[in-house]
Amino acid sequence: MELRIGKDAVSGNERDTMQVEYVAERIAEGLPFGTGDIDGVAIAEAAGPEVMTAVDKLIMSPEILVDVSTDSDGHMIDDDGCGDGRITDFIKRGRDKLVNVVNKHRAKVFGGGSAMTMADMVGSGEATGPLRGVFSKAINTLLKEQINFGAHTGITQDTNSCGCGAVDKSPAAIVAVGTNAEGIRGVFSLLTQKFSSAKSDQPKTGIDALLATDYSMEITDNFRRYGETIKGQEFHGMDVMNEIADWGKIIKELEGGHLEARILLNLVRGKTVDQGLVHKVSGGKADVFAVDVWRLQDLAERLHPENVTAQQRAFQSMLAYTLGVAAVLTSGKLPVYVIKPVEEPAHKAEHEPALAAL
Repeated sequence: MELRIGKDAVSGNERDTMQVEYVAERIAEGLPFGTGDIDGVAIAEAAGPEVMTAVDKLIMSPEILVDVSTDSDGHMIDDDGCGDGRITDFIKRGRDKLVNVVNKHRAKVFGGGSAMTMADMVGSGEATGPLRGVFSKAINTLLKEQINFGAHTGITQDTNSCGCGAVDKSPAAIVAVGTNAEGIRGVFSLLTQKFSSAKSDQPKTGIDALLATDYSMEITDNFRRYGETIKGQEFHGMDVMNEIADWGKIIKELEGGHLEARILLNLVRGKTVDQGLVHKVSGGKADVFAVDVWRLQDLAERLHPENVTAQQRAFQSMLAYTLGVAAVLTSGKLPVYVIKPVEEPAHKAEHEPALAAL
């Protein structure tokens, strides 16, 4: 099922045409793996057909995406949060709770930029020693490269956990990538096809270029090997969150339980899924996971400037870890959508807006 989404209908002499901005497509009814508690089918059944029809209609509409917020200088906020679908209770900068602050829209990747940078290190075969140390190295790498990042917490009875599954369950997610290697490589094949925007006679750019060489077998093997080395090791997600807080990053505390019934993969640069609107439309009965794939591209390219091979491995490692997180958090029974531009621009603008650091 595919819908072309645009804003302006332009009348032609013979027929009406639509000025199209991006395309939304439901690419799968679920993932071929998943041992987690979040079951999209059960959530959808509990919400009811009328609610889910409204949610799916919203996903296929222009309103599903919203611009990433800007700072006081008008620059796009250069940090990220998690793809968790729960709504925000309050916001902290580091350990300090903020009051009278606008809940801004940020790019979303599972676990935030620190988790994705950790995934890059695991997938490239560079991760050694305890996972806690790899997270610290990932955080320090982001700081060194001046790449801003954020995170989220959630209600949990375990004081050693932070409430973000992509961090708390990262040991299991790493193992899941290796365990489900064949299934993940199959999903990669589908995503490579669905993410593609380049014509066969044109050079590959952007995300197409990052998928041009398939490193999925090497990456899943590296995840499997590292997963074997950390089995039985002590790991506390709250330790990672405390380190992120110590650097004064934006951390959103989310409320409620998981009600994600859909997974949305967004390729439209500068935009993100309006999860709050999904929650509102569903009357709080259903949410969606959201991953801004363009942010993964951004991280991969900025972590490895001038090294295309490293960028490809990083991007694909981040995708693999995203699927590993889905494998341990969900049952796999969540329909997957891709939202992408109809066509990539021929070249970047000569003067692109600078990204701002908080």
